Amino acid sequence: MSSTIDRAKVKARHEAHRARGKAAHEAHRAREKAAHEAHRAREKARHEVDRAKDAARHEMDRARGKAKEIAGRMTGDERLEAEGRTDRFRAELRKAWRGLGRRARGVRDSFRKGRS
Repeated sequence: MSSTIDRAKVKARHEAHRARGKAAHEAHRAREKAAHEAHRAREKARHEVDRAKDAARHEMDRARGKAKEIAGRMTGDERLEAEGRTDRFRAELRKAWRGLGRRARGVRDSFRKGRS
């Protein structure tokens, strides 16, 4: 009879140990998931800031080019006018290139979501 009781005690201790281990594992997974989500949020915010900075820089370059173009036209300086047109075109080209990259990422992400 004693061996049956001993086996029951061992089994109960084993089950309690497994339950504690499982609880610790679940807590660890929850912490890891929270850390991952926080990291993703930080990265998303950083990308948003970078996009805003790029947009502002492109807009400033475009405005600078327009100002040079107008100044060249007003002063009769063809070189300054051409430089302004070039600067404005370069800014527009960079803006279009950035938009193309954003669309390409969107296509890539849609394929990734479709596979999972």
